[in-house]
Amino acid sequence: MDIYGISMEQFAKLLGPSLDRPVVNKTGIAGLFEFIPVVGPLAAVLVIIVVEVLSGYNHVIALVIFILSYRMFQDYVLSPYLMGAGVELHPLLVLFGVFAGEQIAGVPGMFFSVPVIAILRVVYVRSMRARTSRELSRRAVLPPHDRP
Repeated sequence: MDIYGISMEQFAKLLGPSLDRPVVNKTGIAGLFEFIPVVGPLAAVLVIIVVEVLSGYNHVIALVIFILSYRMFQDYVLSPYLMGAGVELHPLLVLFGVFAGEQIAGVPGMFFSVPVIAILRVVYVRSMRARTSRELSRRAVLPPHDRP
């Protein structure tokens, strides 16, 4: 079970009494669905909401609001921050890169956008280092009166 499932379980218990076994099953399902890209989180939310409605849970609206706010935080704040820290990119660059990748190549573009941005960053940083190194070596070779 992941953080998503644990937070769902704790929030459901906070709102009021619910049967523990269905809560554990729902959070386990949510955790498993998280590993399916793109459609997994949506499918997990739909399963949880359907089970809550059918089991007579009284706080479905509060649960939906919690799920939506949690997903927004995770998808638009936490994930870009963690991906950006891993590849040393600004989180906004990661977020806009994913959006641009989706516009350019659809779902595969979303998956390949962060690695492509990371590759471009490495190429840029290495070219800047090589340029600086060439300038420093040229200054060291030229006599003082020929330096720019």
